[in-house]
Amino acid sequence: MRKLSPLLMGLFAAVVPSTQLAAQERSAASATLKSVTTEMPDPEKIRAHVKFLASDLLEGRGTGQRGGDIAAEYIATQFDLYGLKPAGENGTYFQDVPMMGVKTLPSTSFKLVPANGEPLILKNLDDFVTNNESQAETADIDAPIVFVGYGITAPEYNWNDYKGVDLKGKVALLFVNEPISQDPKFFKGKALTYYGRWTYKFEETARRGAVATLVIHRTDLASYGWQVVRNSWGNEKSYLRRDATPKLQAASWIQLGVAKKLAALSGQDIDTMFQQAQSRDFKPAKLFYIPRTTIIWEWIPTCPATKSTTVLSTTAPDAASCSNSRVLGRLQNPRRRAPSSSLPSPRRSRAYSVPNISASIRPSPPRKLPWT
Repeated sequence: MRKLSPLLMGLFAAVVPSTQLAAQERSAASATLKSVTTEMPDPEKIRAHVKFLASDLLEGRGTGQRGGDIAAEYIATQFDLYGLKPAGENGTYFQDVPMMGVKTLPSTSFKLVPANGEPLILKNLDDFVTNNESQAETADIDAPIVFVGYGITAPEYNWNDYKGVDLKGKVALLFVNEPISQDPKFFKGKALTYYGRWTYKFEETARRGAVATLVIHRTDLASYGWQVVRNSWGNEKSYLRRDATPKLQAASWIQLGVAKKLAALSGQDIDTMFQQAQSRDFKPAKLFYIPRTTIIWEWIPTCPATKSTTVLSTTAPDAASCSNSRVLGRLQNPRRRAPSSSLPSPRRSRAYSVPNISASIRPSPPRKLPWT
């Protein structure tokens, strides 16, 4: 019988424990995985959560509004029931996010004056919609309108709609969407790239110093009718508190019919302008001035259970701002447990000062929540 050398015996002794240890680790990991995945999602429970969060009781879950806070408290409670460790601020499930609420007053109007002829007065919601991204309460606009095609600069496609024009202090007029293409290598063909979205238009023109932008709405280009734009922009909108990013004083949409009138007052045709915008050789064209036009916005604090019923006419926007909350949790223990008696308290209304404002503050009446 052949004997193993001392060296081989040592190696064998080292390998066996290592193999056993690896097997034990795999077994432990498998057991842990089974304990986590044993309880399969219950469709009825998911349906119950969605039914409550989508119910009329939550009033649409508006940012900073009572319904949104109820939804946040509900989710935080569920986090605690599932044993999630709070990952928010101060040992809670919440993270404060500074927000601003803004609504353009219905009486707001645009007055466009050509070099010759009568001024064109536009009616809010019917002819145009607008919002002040700069988070100021008023905007005085006295600037020329410049048609910039689609308002796109895309070096990868050798495309620049801003050739030879300085937009600083001016109003940009442009089409929604992007140049018509069937070529996947040119603006990805029929697919819509970010260059075609209205958010890009506002961002790019703001970066170039424009004070306002008028996006021309066409149903075929936008893929939705004017009613969608009107409904979306005619109500209060919420924004993150402004940072140093350039913003427009009037980020606006206008009806195609309005754009036709604008072009005609400048001796041009909007359909011809649209065709010119399809070419790389397109060059921007100045139309006429928007004279001293004042746009007033109503700033609405986004704190829960409060609502200002008057126009904020003299106060800096930051004085009327507060924080909305984002619910955060971290998996700590996958097993269910009963709600803790020391459940971290979600965000409550914060005290804030709003000088020089006459406002009516109407807290919502308390209501019994379905889980209490």
